[in-house]
Amino acid sequence: MLSSTAVKEGNPGWEPGLGQIASTAGILGKGEADRFNRCRLRPNESELFMTLKMNPRRFAGLSVAAAASVWARPVLGETREAAGFVNPLIGASTSQKLGEGKTFPGPTTPFGLVQLSPDTMTGGDNAPGYSYEHTTMEGFSFTHMSGVGWCGDFGNLLTMPTTGPLEFAAGRSEHPDEGWRSPFSHSTEVAQAGYYAVTLERYKIRAELSAASHGILRFTFPRSTESRILQDLARRIGGNLHTSICQSRRQGRH
Repeated sequence: MLSSTAVKEGNPGWEPGLGQIASTAGILGKGEADRFNRCRLRPNESELFMTLKMNPRRFAGLSVAAAASVWARPVLGETREAAGFVNPLIGASTSQKLGEGKTFPGPTTPFGLVQLSPDTMTGGDNAPGYSYEHTTMEGFSFTHMSGVGWCGDFGNLLTMPTTGPLEFAAGRSEHPDEGWRSPFSHSTEVAQAGYYAVTLERYKIRAELSAASHGILRFTFPRSTESRILQDLARRIGGNLHTSICQSRRQGRH
């Protein structure tokens, strides 16, 4: 049991070092405790804290410098905010070659009701719903999680804009023509803090997602007599898309 005496006789400011405490506990002998304390680095208070004496003149000078830095940024051509350096695509992959970051690239707000993001696949090792090496888009869902391991969850309310004949399932990535799935190119993809956009090549539709407490989606359609927005109420990232396709076929809807 440690000694309750923390003040050495004749030196009220003395505090026991780790060596003395360990010695009191019977872990170290007296000689080892003394050698341990002699080797300890004990920096002065001045080395740990930077003192800055503030007076009205110094305060005014610092205020002018801060204001000048704000004014100088646009004058010198530097108008990019810190958020402009954020790249949400970093880590957005389930591939071992790309690091398996398993994050989703969609825009979100802190404590927002939803987490909008694109989805490239359902089921399997695809927890965030999106993986950078995929080449087709399944849709855009409202709930996501990042870095949750192998089995994903959420991916609710999958939404997909389409044109042409009505399809009842997203289709498999290896057979994109069997459902509403659409190829896409990273050259048309924009991922920023608070904003995501991509062009669905199959339909020539521009999809945009923006961060808000409830999330905002905007779809720009080409001229068509068969334009629609599909929503899959049963789908989730950890589900089995193949099952939904088979059910649709058995019911004669595909």
